[in-house]
Amino acid sequence: MNYSDDFIQKMWETATPDPLKDSKIWRKDKYKAWIKRGEYNQFSEFGWKIHQNPFDQNNQIVFHWQNMTERRDDGEGWVWKIIASGDKNITYKNSCYIATACYGNILAPEVVLFRKYRDDVLNKFFLGKAFVTFYYAVSPFLANFLKDRKKLNKFVKTQVLDKIISYIYK
Repeated sequence: MNYSDDFIQKMWETATPDPLKDSKIWRKDKYKAWIKRGEYNQFSEFGWKIHQNPFDQNNQIVFHWQNMTERRDDGEGWVWKIIASGDKNITYKNSCYIATACYGNILAPEVVLFRKYRDDVLNKFFLGKAFVTFYYAVSPFLANFLKDRKKLNKFVKTQVLDKIISYIYK
């Protein structure tokens, strides 16, 4: 669909600004993925599009282009694949599976801290990278196992993950 420059700007302004970035250039979509103003309608790392609800012509939303490629099974929205991690976008599959399962949300502050530690510390040296590789090999299975086990989930959160966070950020 072709939109006027004024309409594209109006839609850009509906995306979420970040207080640490120039909001004329950088914003985040509904799912907190970075988008860049100059990359409208581009299939790039920070590219974005406008989605118009076919049933409501007044209901448009700004998405990172990869966050609007697949509908959820229940039909109530999109499967989001891209989120911000620091100044970069990462795919959801590169997230902290176990922390996300325990804290219930990929954008929970604790999950963001784990990703930041992975990016800023662990990925900077050989043993850290080896741990991250091992973690991504086993954690999807463990996260799936934890998903519906509330008591075990709470135990892992309070007795393991919260203690790791306390140690890392003391």
